[in-house]
Amino acid sequence: MDCELLTVGTELLLGYTVETNAARAGRLLADAGIRITRRTTVGDDVKAVRDAAGAALDRTGTVIVTGGLGPTRDDLTREAIAVLFGRRLVRDAAILEGLEERFRNLGRGPMPESNARQADVPEGATVLPNRWGTAPGLWLEGERGWLAVLLPGIPVEMGGLLEAEVIPRLRQRLAATAPASAQGPAVIRSRMLRTTGISESALADRVGDPARLVGPDVTVAWQSNVESNVATYEIYWAAMQNGPFSLVSTPAISPRGNNSNYSVSFENPSTSPRGFYVKIRAVLMDGTYQDSQVMKVGGKPPTETQTPGSGNEK
Repeated sequence: MDCELLTVGTELLLGYTVETNAARAGRLLADAGIRITRRTTVGDDVKAVRDAAGAALDRTGTVIVTGGLGPTRDDLTREAIAVLFGRRLVRDAAILEGLEERFRNLGRGPMPESNARQADVPEGATVLPNRWGTAPGLWLEGERGWLAVLLPGIPVEMGGLLEAEVIPRLRQRLAATAPASAQGPAVIRSRMLRTTGISESALADRVGDPARLVGPDVTVAWQSNVESNVATYEIYWAAMQNGPFSLVSTPAISPRGNNSNYSVSFENPSTSPRGFYVKIRAVLMDGTYQDSQVMKVGGKPPTETQTPGSGNEK
């Protein structure tokens, strides 16, 4: 089963909020045998949401929309999907009562009037109860087999509803259309192979056409990672924060816990109140490098008479 994911929020486009829902949704849906074929992000605009959701439904028949279900005027996903499906928005009395009770239980006084908008539901939609927040999810089926699932954008609410309410329904939908010969629920499996000591492009050249190894129905993606693309590390010291920096020969640099943390040691024969400064340079397989931030270290510099590359630095 294919579907598309539509994330809604102007804050996502402006970079004020980092989009994390798509990654979690991708993993959960793949485990259920549902493949996300496209991810789209649009701002808080009725036409933008309607057009993006409509295009997704034309391509796959199923779209999961996250965000835009809040109580404020910029939360427009309900309105956009109702227009797309040709449905009216109706206020659900049970949802409204639940919202009011939630505010009473939290001791926040009367519910703000704007929260009542979260009880508006497109006609014919199934309400997905949200025990993690105030905005319920919505499951809306239409003509041509269209299915739109609307989920709040808050990650804990989106993930909770997806696991508890949406995926079980999608599994039932899959089972109803599965061929009689199918054995058990479908899943999408992936495997990561890690390599080191070779650049991404060199590895791709060596492997050649992946289809001859895994077949035409399996996709292969290459992903570069800075930590696995490091040829060597170098450490530099300086008496002043702004340098000049001199190379220290063969410091001991070893992984500590994970690939992002290292313990670094090199000979420091004596101490000095003024200390000195160090930085670590990761030299990559392609010859380029990346420097760490400059760090102050207590004690005397290894030696103040060395020149970079002399071979006797400590």
